[in-house]
Amino acid sequence: MSEARVDTVEGEGFRLVVFRHEERLNALTSGMMDALAAAVEACEADGRDLVLRGGGGNFSSGADLREVAGSDYEAARRRALAGRRVCAALASGRFRSAALVEGVCFGKGLELALACRLVVAASGSLFAFPEYALGFEPPCGGAELARERCGRPPSALTEGKRLTAREAEAAGLADLAAELPAGGRIPAGWWERARPPFELPPGEEAAKRYAARVASPEVKEALRAFLSGKR
Repeated sequence: MSEARVDTVEGEGFRLVVFRHEERLNALTSGMMDALAAAVEACEADGRDLVLRGGGGNFSSGADLREVAGSDYEAARRRALAGRRVCAALASGRFRSAALVEGVCFGKGLELALACRLVVAASGSLFAFPEYALGFEPPCGGAELARERCGRPPSALTEGKRLTAREAEAAGLADLAAELPAGGRIPAGWWERARPPFELPPGEEAAKRYAARVASPEVKEALRAFLSGKR
């Protein structure tokens, strides 16, 4: 099993971040989020564009459920707030941010994508917030970011269902449905579709609600059953 990691590639005027956890569809571990936070800080310092992408044909399936299943209330709350800080920086930093989405883009992965000022969806990509099916909003700002982009998000999204690339573009979740560029450089014309910076509000209460739900016996049992079936 390969190590979960984030690869950072320095380009001319941009920084490409690639999620590498392919055997779990790029599920995001705390270590991967720490590495992403460091890349965000570097872009804030030097003003380079930041481009997010997933390895192996998928953007990200969301938070690593093994970590979620093993979290108590306080650990879940801290992880939600840390993720929200990264989303806030992507949404309002002095650098431009873009998400190149292919394959699955779920949960925390979708939160990171929506925080970016430009979202490009490849054919065959799928967007979803499975959190809603478990009875809580995405904890890192996804609900607010979806409302900012769509006004009123499509009911399928808030029911935990999947949206295609075209459906995501029509709803405003994606800014462009197109073939992804090789190498990570965003064509100049695409940036014209980028959203203006957005100030993500503090999310302490959302983090508390998420942590309480994740720490509940029924969700713990559901996660254990799901992970047992995956092995």
